[in-house]
Amino acid sequence: MANIVVLGAGFGGITVATRVAHAAGPEHTVTLVDRRDWFAMGLAKLWDLTSVRARAAGSGDLNHLREKTIAFVQADITRIDVYGRAVETTAGRFAFDYLVVALGAEAPAAAIPGLPAELNLFDWANLDGLRARLESLAEGHVAVLIGGSPYKCP
Repeated sequence: MANIVVLGAGFGGITVATRVAHAAGPEHTVTLVDRRDWFAMGLAKLWDLTSVRARAAGSGDLNHLREKTIAFVQADITRIDVYGRAVETTAGRFAFDYLVVALGAEAPAAAIPGLPAELNLFDWANLDGLRARLESLAEGHVAVLIGGSPYKCP
């Protein structure tokens, strides 16, 4: 029996966890760890921002992965012990035989001098404020900055 631990529940982590759980069968354990208990497609931010669709239309509850024989754990990852073959989290320690790190990328607004943090579209917490600012515009222009390549969806 193998313990497979997947860190990160974005597109990459969810895809690996579901494919491995299906291929490995019930005699192996697949554990998926993420700090959030929900997943959302990046393009859903644009739907939400422009009121095309509700946020829920592009997101889902990660707890449903348990139905696919994946042990989902909502926790912060505090340490990866490569030599001890374990991941330490705020929910406990998880031993692994195989480890997949699919933590994605963060887009900190502080990396762009002068850009107010609340204008960072990549942060879900900013969408309500961004939408309100867009709706309050009576005239003028909106500029969208793509700070370089590679960049995250959308």
